Amino acid sequence: LQHYNIVWAVAFSKLNRSVVASCSDDRTCKIWNISNGECLKTLEHDEESAVITVAWSPSNETQLASGADDNKVRIWNTDTSECRELVGHESWVTSIAYSHDGITLVSASKDHTCRLWNVTNGTEPRIFRGGGATAAIGCVVFSPDGYTFATSGSDHVNRIWHVCTGSCLKEFRGTSVAEDHTFGARSLAYSPDGTVIACGCYRDNDDVTTNKVGILDVSTGECVRSIDIAEGFVSHLAFRPPLPRDSIPSS
Repeated sequence: LQHYNIVWAVAFSKLNRSVVASCSDDRTCKIWNISNGECLKTLEHDEESAVITVAWSPSNETQLASGADDNKVRIWNTDTSECRELVGHESWVTSIAYSHDGITLVSASKDHTCRLWNVTNGTEPRIFRGGGATAAIGCVVFSPDGYTFATSGSDHVNRIWHVCTGSCLKEFRGTSVAEDHTFGARSLAYSPDGTVIACGCYRDNDDVTTNKVGILDVSTGECVRSIDIAEGFVSHLAFRPPLPRDSIPSS
């Protein structure tokens, strides 16, 4: 029951701590029991569709979203294996993210756009274009408050977008991320309080790849910390959720 090709992404459910979802080049998403490793469900996509990204709804325990190289976003009911297709992108869907209330989904694509979707009715209220519509978008993450989202592009620029107005509020270039304009970003993650963004950065130079994690101050765009990675690019990032108040030891 394991995947038989590259696994591109995994996602933990915030509502059901016992399961994790994965997606793969083998055209499937799989849902796993964390405790015993049992595959609970396989969600099959269209033939020859590599599944690149996956995300759980934060408000619906049985709703899972996926994005694939057939340019489609799919919203799955994990109980029935039924899905709705959100069609609009003209190239691979590379990254997806839910807003904190689970009503809105943002998708990023190699077609140089991000698209905002109403998950309830499948409508597409807004299209976001970055980099003069010349940069593929590799990663997208919602801010914790849901008013903005951040993207990383193939032009080595990270951008913060306003959900309601569609305007680009900030651009963070490589000099802010990793002290070198030739660094790009493969992955992004907001801190739980929304004050900083972590960026998984890379630079290819003379067949040598340098990898770093940059921690950016959202308000200033300044890199407050840079962490060198010995080997392997940083494909995904996540912050640890805040500890419950009653679990913090008293001094």
